[in-house]
Amino acid sequence: MRSGWAMNSRHDEQDGSHPLEQLNSLTQYHVNQLHDQWITTVEGFLGLTATPEGRSGLNQLLGVSQEQMEELVGEAVVVVGPDAVERLTTPRPGGPTGAVLEDNQKEEGG
Repeated sequence: MRSGWAMNSRHDEQDGSHPLEQLNSLTQYHVNQLHDQWITTVEGFLGLTATPEGRSGLNQLLGVSQEQMEELVGEAVVVVGPDAVERLTTPRPGGPTGAVLEDNQKEEGG
């Protein structure tokens, strides 16, 4: 178990997310690299894998092969569960500022 995990897991349980440390295939170096980019949860990691550009960026950031990335994605899917996978891995177009709006937040002409 990596140091700090217990403290992070209490916080993450409150918002339903899973700390990156739950991905056993990630080294502490990988976790640090992701944290430096504000990626702190398995859900955030998995969301970035939704596009080829996201996967490519993660490959470069972590210095892992395509095969290793597929293993990490598979492990992330197991951690978050099948119900969350489709929501997290379906690319959604952003607005003019890159913001992603829910349908109930969109206004005509805005």
